[in-house]
Amino acid sequence: MLWGECISGALYIEDFKRLARDAGFADPRVLSSARIDVTDPELSQVVGNAVFHSITYRLFKLPEQLESLCEDYGQVAVYKVVLHCRHFLCCHKLCY
Repeated sequence: MLWGECISGALYIEDFKRLARDAGFADPRVLSSARIDVTDPELSQVVGNAVFHSITYRLFKLPEQLESLCEDYGQVAVYKVVLHCRHFLCCHKLCY
């Protein structure tokens, strides 16, 4: 039943990040996250207090081209072109 609900096989967040890094994706970044509520009473008993999220990550294979940590000193970039993606290489924040 849990497999059909796409809950069985879910990874812990840090396990996913570790696997992504091991596969060569240096800095996994969350693009969106939404909590999944288990509303079925029978499934709720099975999963107990576990909390589930559907998370979309942006992963880049850019060997040795990304900083290891995000540093925010309040700097701002203003682009004079139309960007079709607001989330390109920002430090875990939205860029406009």
